[in-house]
Amino acid sequence: FVMLKAFYDVIPREKIKKVQMDFALGNGIYGELEGDVALTEELLDQVKEQMHVLVERKLPIVKRSVNTDEAVELFGRHGMHDKEQLFMYRRASRVNIYSIEKFEDYFYGYMVQNTGYVKYFDLISYHSGFLLLLPETKAPRKVEKSGNHEKLFQVLRDSYRWSDCLEVPNVGTLNRLISEGKAADLILMQEALQEKTIGNIAEQAAKAGDKRLVMIAGPSSSGKTTFSHRLATQFRALGYTPLSLGSPERLGELLHTQPGAVSPLCIVDAPEEVELWIDDGLNLDAEAAYHPGVNDETVVLRTRDLLRELERRG
Repeated sequence: FVMLKAFYDVIPREKIKKVQMDFALGNGIYGELEGDVALTEELLDQVKEQMHVLVERKLPIVKRSVNTDEAVELFGRHGMHDKEQLFMYRRASRVNIYSIEKFEDYFYGYMVQNTGYVKYFDLISYHSGFLLLLPETKAPRKVEKSGNHEKLFQVLRDSYRWSDCLEVPNVGTLNRLISEGKAADLILMQEALQEKTIGNIAEQAAKAGDKRLVMIAGPSSSGKTTFSHRLATQFRALGYTPLSLGSPERLGELLHTQPGAVSPLCIVDAPEEVELWIDDGLNLDAEAAYHPGVNDETVVLRTRDLLRELERRG
């Protein structure tokens, strides 16, 4: 909120089309500036300096409740047309609006009492936009860019470009398309884009030549198994015979477990047709965490102890 006000303090409002915060990246939030102004290092330094001024002034952050129609009119007047469209489809009759002096905006959740609480931050140029850096929990007074997130950035930015291709840049537009009965077309376009991307991954892996393994990472129940099957289909279309993750039904039949809980420990009660392969380059003294057939429990074992236990159980 402080950063947005600083942008509008430094740049004339008529030159700003939109300051858009896109996604979290490490300990920062990536955003872009659209309008009749170039996003330069000098401009970001001016905005950061103004942010520090706002913090030093300890300006109160005021909340007021307005009816939804008033919120639609307010954001239209401020040129925030994405929020204007969003509230056109809001069912609740009231909206909480926050303000710093005369600068108003909508935020989901609670805000601190005044700008003086926001002491630690940084604002740096990043690709075609900027990163608002925040401190991490373990060092609440230290602000620095954490790690290299280039691959994650490219994926997240591509997802936003997908939204542009689908002409659905925000939730308000999505609501409008659904109300116009265009949800099915939107789903078909999204599926086509997804399938095209998966096909590109398969082609890229096939051209690698010496690469034999595709690793898939993601949180529990995020669709890794489904994705692996769709990727396997693309490999088959290229003339390969891939091995992929087993279906939930096969996991239950052979390993007596479910997706998200598979580990070497499941081999104990498995039939002979199931083989366990372990890379001989693994560090035998390294520790790893395994699910014992259920994903709400975890066992930590050294590789050496794991192999000894599996051998003991036959």
